[in-house]
Parts: sequence; C-alpha cells; structure tokens
Amino acid sequence: MRQSPPSSHGNTIGTWSALLMDALAASGVRDVIVSPGSRSTPFVLAAARQDGLRVRSTIDERSAAFQAVGMAKVTERPVVLLCTSGTAPAHYLPAVIEASLSFVPLIVLTADRPLSLQECGAPQTVDQVKLFGDHMMWFADLGEPCLDPGPLRALGRMAAQAVWRCQYPTPGPVHLNARARKPLEPGPATTEEERAAAEHVLRVRSAPIARAPIPEVRASSSTCDELGRMIRAAERGVILCGPAPLSQRRARSVVFEFAERTGFPLLAEATSQLRFAHDRGDVVAFDAFDSVLHAAWAQRSFRPDLIVQLGAAPTSGAWGRWSEQQEGPRVVIAPHGWQDPHSNATHLVSAPIAPTLEAIAARIDGPIPRSDWQAQVARWESEAWASADSLIDANHLDEAGCARALLQALPDGALLGVGNSLPIRMLDTWCRGQMADVAVWSQRGANGIDGVVSGMAGAARAWKQPAALLIGDVSFVHDLGGLAAARDLTTPLVLLVVNNDGGRIFEQLPIARVDGIEDCFKLWTTPPRVDLAHAAASFGLRHRRVEDVVGLRSALSAAVSNAGCSVIEAVVPPSEAFTRNKALWNRLEELGP
Repeated sequence: MRQSPPSSHGNTIGTWSALLMDALAASGVRDVIVSPGSRSTPFVLAAARQDGLRVRSTIDERSAAFQAVGMAKVTERPVVLLCTSGTAPAHYLPAVIEASLSFVPLIVLTADRPLSLQECGAPQTVDQVKLFGDHMMWFADLGEPCLDPGPLRALGRMAAQAVWRCQYPTPGPVHLNARARKPLEPGPATTEEERAAAEHVLRVRSAPIARAPIPEVRASSSTCDELGRMIRAAERGVILCGPAPLSQRRARSVVFEFAERTGFPLLAEATSQLRFAHDRGDVVAFDAFDSVLHAAWAQRSFRPDLIVQLGAAPTSGAWGRWSEQQEGPRVVIAPHGWQDPHSNATHLVSAPIAPTLEAIAARIDGPIPRSDWQAQVARWESEAWASADSLIDANHLDEAGCARALLQALPDGALLGVGNSLPIRMLDTWCRGQMADVAVWSQRGANGIDGVVSGMAGAARAWKQPAALLIGDVSFVHDLGGLAAARDLTTPLVLLVVNNDGGRIFEQLPIARVDGIEDCFKLWTTPPRVDLAHAAASFGLRHRRVEDVVGLRSALSAAVSNAGCSVIEAVVPPSEAFTRNKALWNRLEELGP
C-alpha cells in the first residue's frame, strides 16, 4: 500500500506529510475528503500522491464533514477529513457530534500554524488544541515536523493509533492536529539536516506500521445463561429495535430466527434495518407500535413482561410516554453506549447483537409456545395497517403518499435515506415492513436536520447502488451546499423533497396549541421560499416539480433508472400530515382493546 517517495532527498514538510499519509493508508484508511486551504497544502499533496488513498475536494467544510460521516456509515472504515487552519475546522463540529453520538469512525486532520505564531495576533491562527472537546474519542497534537528518527517513528505510530482509537474501544471521531511552517510546498532537501536525514527517512518509510486488530467482544456465559432463563420464563415478551447502523442489516436473519424461536413480537422502527424485508418468516411483526401506542387504551393494554431492546431506544414519542410508566424488566443489548434514555433498564449487555442473540438462543430448549399475547399483538398490527390503508387517498398527494411511493419505487437492495423531523415519522407511521427490501440510512445520532443532503451524497457514493433520500424542504434548503457533493455521482440518487411550505412537524407539537400562536407560528415553521428548480440547476442537477400522485410515480421511475442525482420536488398541502396522522390516531382510539 506504500508509495515510494519521488526522491530520497526531500524537505522536512514533504517527508513529514508523506510519512503521515503512508501510515494512514497502511492502517486501513481509503478515503480522504479535503477542503481547500493554504496551511494544509503539504498534507493534501501527500494524500493525492499516496496511491492507496482516494481524495475528494469539497469547498464547504460543514458539507465535507457530513459527506465523510455518510461515507463512513456505509463503508464502516475511518474516513479522513482534512482542512486548513483557523475557523475552517470549527465548521466540522455538527458532523463531529453526529459521528460521536452514532459511533462512526472519523479522523479529523487539522493543519495548524507553528507554535511561534500562536497568541501573537498572527492571521488565521486560533487555538486548535482539543478544539472539539469531549466529542472526540482521542486527540493528538503531532507537534512540528522533525526528521529525527524518534519523531518520525512516532508520527507513523500516532497515525496508526488514530485509526485504532476511532474504532476501539468506542467507535467515533478522533482529532490529529498537524502543525506546518512555511515553505508549505514539498520539495527537494535544502538544508544539511534534510540531506543527512535521507537514509533514516527511507528506513522509517519502508518499515511496517504496527497492526492493531480490533478485539472481539462477547457477552459472558453467565449473562447469556441468565437472559436465557428470563426469556424462557416470559409469557409476553417483545423485541424492541430503534435506530441502528447499516451493519445491523447483516444481522437480520439472526434477529428473525430469535423472534421466531421466542415468539416475541418484533417492534422495529424504520431505521432499525429490521423492518423493510419482503420475508420475515414467522415473525410476529408489530411495525405499527408507534401509531397504536398513541391510543389511550393501548397505553393501558400493552403490558409485556419482558422487553429485549436491541441497540438504541426507539425515537417514538408514543413509546417514550408509555415507557416512562413501566417498571418491568428491560434487557438492553447494544455494542456501544448506555442506551437507556428513560433510566429504567434492568440489564445492559455491552456486546454485539447477533452473536449475543445466538448465544442466548442456544440456551433456549425448543421454541417457546405461542399464547394469546402473540395473537393480540398480531390483531393490533393488522387493524392499524388496515386503518392506515383506508386513510390513504391514492389520487391525492401528501406526505404519507410520498413516503410510500418512494419506498415502492426503489429496487431491492437500494439505500433509502430519511431526513429527521417529519419525514422519518411519516415513514414509520405509513410504511409497513413488507413494502420493500431496502437498507435505511439516517442521521439519528444527534437527530439534527443539518448536513442531511451532504451525508446522503457520501453514503450514496459508498453504496454504489441506487439510493434515495426523503427530505423536507427546510432540511433541503439548510444544506444546499450538499448538492455539490452529489452532482458527480455515477449511480442513481433521488432527492425527494417534500415541499409543505416549512417545518410542519411543529403542528404536531404542543407549541401549535398555544393561544394566539397563529400570528407568529412562522417563526417555527420557517417556510424556505426558495425556487428549488433554480437551486438544482445551479449545481447542474435534474429537477422535476410534481403536484399529483401520477406525476410523482412517473418522476420516481425515471430518476431511479438514471445515473447521477435527480431532485424531485413534491408539492403537498401544508397541514396535511397533521390532519392525516390525527385521523389515524382517532381511528385507532375508536378500535379499543
């Protein structure tokens, strides 16, 4: 993976930056996303000359950072972000927070000015040491370039450490701060020190970088024994699945087999990787749990005696309200983090989900007999989706129809991205599992609307199959710079922008019912009032505006088949989502237990 230096006699900054990129590539890095700047020049050039690295340039640091996070979520490899000194790295912060909260490996490499220019009024100089605070899993200041054998070996070691630390013990972002003094351009040796260092420079660059395999973690035998006994004794257990990384898609068969063996109903959010599958065998699916739990009778009648939570807790508000009142046993199995926002879990198992479920299942002798509990949950599921289907108007375009149409337009194995706020809730409420077989990409770490287009562009680039993003108009306009990251894709990426004249999620929140709020409600909904056709054209992207179901389906069919990025703007009535959701909740309330 190493690339030989163009000359055995190089200047200090050229040798230093080349060794750093050699070590990152040898440790497993493949992708580098840079934002232009002067102080980062030696590192960008070294990355471009390292044949093991793919280097992309994105002007906007915020967009670049979310693009890197989106790419790393798909590849599960560390992606390097590289920028110049000053305020440039500050724009990485939102994406760094997302990477930290969603356990995404990311290496932030910030070029910095030498110590002699700190705290003296030098331009474009800020304190970059631990700039991102506790959001970083690890930080190292690489110091100033030096060609002594010890510092050269330490540089390669710190690069390898960065790759290791962003994956273990907890995956997430790490920060390398790299100082450089002028001249910044790599070139031939000009000093006696540089010429004298040639031999040990070649020796260090040809030496292997330390390999640091990520240790495998397993739940203890005693823990699996205890959980096996609890599951065997449970009469009304459920399996609960909140937002999950794309890697959980590989665990689908294990989770489905576990659900079949235990008979526990599977409550899978749209972002869990466990909902959208054409065939889930004999699993008792309860995809509609969020809708059903809006009913007062369901809050009283839904009484599992054991909850097995896989990964993060659901973001469902109805589940959250129900969960706060529960005191029964809840087992959380999650490889990373303390996934218990309601502080009522009774067991927390920090281990990978698939092998843990396999180990527990091995301790269960035969399938657990089915009971009235499964039949009751299956009835709620059936009635909920029948109610939802009856409220969908096949000839009227709204948010629910947009979610269903997009899901049904995607081929099996496609990547479906979903924006936060209203789009993700519409997918959960109106789209049941067997509608499609797709992976779901989201930014549910911090649940923010920023950088969603950029993140999806990075994910689509790494996915290399058709992809689509369901996003609201506010989120889309908030990240127009992300269109630059999407414009040179060679695989289909559909950006379905639901234009409902602003952030209509607030119509479903308590603020909408405050007396006299009508006069200033636009302070929350923030209608963008941007011509999306012109925005798309500015980046050379296809755009189509649709206002009916037939037009939407036609546009989706064409966009999914066309290489590159297409923007489809679906214009829907502003308050339709709240009206239709409320109608569904009222109908479910009338069903009773």
